[in-house]
Amino acid sequence: MLAHYAIYKMCRALALSLGMNMPEDHEGHLDHVEEQLLRRGLLPTPWDARCDKGRAPRSRAVVPHLFTGMPSGTAPCPNLWAPTPENMWPLVATALKTTRDRSRAFETELDRWRHAHRSKAAKAGRTKRRKRWVPYDVQDALYAAVRPTKVLDFVYRLRRRSSYLDDSSFLSNSIGMRDAIGFNRDLLLFTRSTLHVLEFLGRIIEATPGEQLKPDHCARVQALWERRRGAAAELELADRRPELEAFGWIFVTGRCDPEWMLRELIATLELTGSIEPDSKVMDKLTALAPASPVEAVRAVDLLTESPKERWFVQASLEEIQVILRNGLADKRSREAARRLVNRLYADGQGAGLVQLLDEPSANT
Repeated sequence: MLAHYAIYKMCRALALSLGMNMPEDHEGHLDHVEEQLLRRGLLPTPWDARCDKGRAPRSRAVVPHLFTGMPSGTAPCPNLWAPTPENMWPLVATALKTTRDRSRAFETELDRWRHAHRSKAAKAGRTKRRKRWVPYDVQDALYAAVRPTKVLDFVYRLRRRSSYLDDSSFLSNSIGMRDAIGFNRDLLLFTRSTLHVLEFLGRIIEATPGEQLKPDHCARVQALWERRRGAAAELELADRRPELEAFGWIFVTGRCDPEWMLRELIATLELTGSIEPDSKVMDKLTALAPASPVEAVRAVDLLTESPKERWFVQASLEEIQVILRNGLADKRSREAARRLVNRLYADGQGAGLVQLLDEPSANT
């Protein structure tokens, strides 16, 4: 379940940044995001694997499934095969085929057919309610019409089974604790890999030409972030820090209102004291310091007050010097910049900064 929600939340953030109108249900949401990325050719292997067509699970027809995004000739294998690098693609094919066999879309179409072909007695309510048999040829036609089954459909299937069915059905009776731990480790690896792919796609979107970024895209991102920051503020530092630190990736894009970006950066740092990616954020603050010295000095003050990494100040010394020089040159931020230089010097980290106080601009 946690794997599903991690991927779902990342997909939702990506969808909001793209300005998509998203379905509210989880299955429709994942399908829409995945389809958009597949259509653009952005998803790498094996996330672009798909299973289409084929025969219905109980049918007697001989109709092979159509697998795309896999090596030619790949076919499903028994689900008790030991997972090895050599067996990867047959196992992926099996996961997609069994997910397609049990898809809710197919079951829904079967129920619609049964409802439309009820007997007169059943329509009048004079017989016991039982499922009507659906002919094999009808099953095959309905099954073939189901949209292609994709990797995120399998993720959603895992979530449904863990929530509503017996999760032990994923494992055979001969599998012990060591295998269960291995299953958990592999699921974590898949989840982290998927999140990494989605984060990478977010960076690709960052490179989208400015004229293609609409104002309402930024408005959605801003509203979403403010809600998340407000909710995370109630958590302990160790719990809120990993999520809130990621605001740095939004900040460094510079694609939305700069004043809002600086306000949110400071509000975030007041809750975390750190940011990711810190080096890129410092580069961005250096560029903004001449126009916004008050905010830039305040951000550096928060970042250096209790840094997450002891080497942060020394690693960012050059950027800090530029920001403080701009802060000392502006009367609005001069006093705060002086206090910061003195504090860093008192902490034994300002050896390369204290001389800034003797520069003419610091005393003008």
